[in-house]
Amino acid sequence: MNILTKICVVLLVVASLTASVVFISLATVAPNWYAEYKREEANSAILEAQRQMHEETASRLVKENNDLRLSSTKRENALASKISELTNENSNKEIKNTKLGNDINRISSQITALRGNLAAAVAANKEQDTKLHKAWLRENKLMGQIIELGSSLKKTQADLERRTKSLAVVKEQSQRLKELLVEANKTIAKLEKGGGTEEAATDGTPLPDHRVAGTITAIRNNLASINVGSAHGLKTGMKLIVYRGDQFVGRLKIEQVHVNEAAGVIVDKVLAPQQGDKVTSHLN
Repeated sequence: MNILTKICVVLLVVASLTASVVFISLATVAPNWYAEYKREEANSAILEAQRQMHEETASRLVKENNDLRLSSTKRENALASKISELTNENSNKEIKNTKLGNDINRISSQITALRGNLAAAVAANKEQDTKLHKAWLRENKLMGQIIELGSSLKKTQADLERRTKSLAVVKEQSQRLKELLVEANKTIAKLEKGGGTEEAATDGTPLPDHRVAGTITAIRNNLASINVGSAHGLKTGMKLIVYRGDQFVGRLKIEQVHVNEAAGVIVDKVLAPQQGDKVTSHLN
C-alpha cells in the first residue's frame, strides 16, 4: 500500500471514529435538549404571565399616577385659591388694622380730652356737692323747725280740742248742776214747808244717818259695783252721789247689797262713770 492509501485509510478511520462519537453523542444528548426545550417553554410561559401581570400593574400604576397627578393638581388649585383668598383676607385685615389703629389714636386723643374734662367736672361736682351739702343742712334745719312747728301746732290743736270739749262738758255740767240746784231748791222748799221727807229725796228709801263713802270697783255700761255694803248701812233703793274730784258724775241707785259690797245702776248721769270714781251718801 502506498502512503497515500495509508493516509486515506487513517483519515477514514479517524473520520469513522469521529462520526461514531458524534452519532453516539447525538443519540445520548437529544432527550436532554427536549426537556430543556420544555423547561424553557414553561419558563417562557411564566415570563409571559409575569410580563402581562407587570403590564397590568404598570397600567394600574400609570392610572393611579394620573389620578394622583389630577388630585394633586386639584389640591394645588384649591391651595392656590385658598392662598389667594387668605392673601386677600390678610390684605383686608391689614386695611382694617390700619383703620383700627387710626381709630385707636383718635379715641386716645378723645380719652385724653375727656380726662381733662372729667377732672374739671369732678372739681365742679365737688364744689356743687359742697353747696348742696350746705343747702341740705339748711333744708334739714328748716325741716326740723317745720316739724317742731307742726308738732306744736298739733299740740295746740289737740289742746284746743281738749279745751273745747272740756268747755262743752263744763257747760253741760253747769247746766246739769243748775237743774240739780233748782231741783234741790224745790226739795229744800218742800222740806221747809213740811211737805216732804228724807224718803222723798231718796225715792222711798232713806239714807243712813251717818255719812257713807266708797269707790267704784267695776263699771260696765251703766252698771257699777262699789266696795261698801250692808255693813255700812246701805240698803236696796238708796241713791248715792257719784263724783270725780270736784266734778259731779251722777247718782248710783243701789239694786243689790252684800256685806262689804253693793251694785246698782247709774242714774242722773252727767259724765261717763269710770272705775275709781267716788260715791257718798252726803256731800258734807
